[in-house]
Amino acid sequence: MNPLIYEKISKSCGKIDERVHACKTREVAEMLKERLCREFEKECQSAIIRNFFNRHVDSIINDTFDRNGMNKYLEES
Repeated sequence: MNPLIYEKISKSCGKIDERVHACKTREVAEMLKERLCREFEKECQSAIIRNFFNRHVDSIINDTFDRNGMNKYLEES
């Protein structure tokens, strides 16, 4: 990822990967993504960067959740 884009995203949204990894289900992560995208849209004028951000969060979500929508990294309780 381009360091300048990463810095802009991190400054606006914090540690996105950690926030997604803390979500128990894909549904919750998708709601988080929608909220983050709305907030980021207010701060970022570039459609290209916003699109990149959207794809970046989708990638984190896809890597985090299994086919059933459950977080692969959280321990079963």
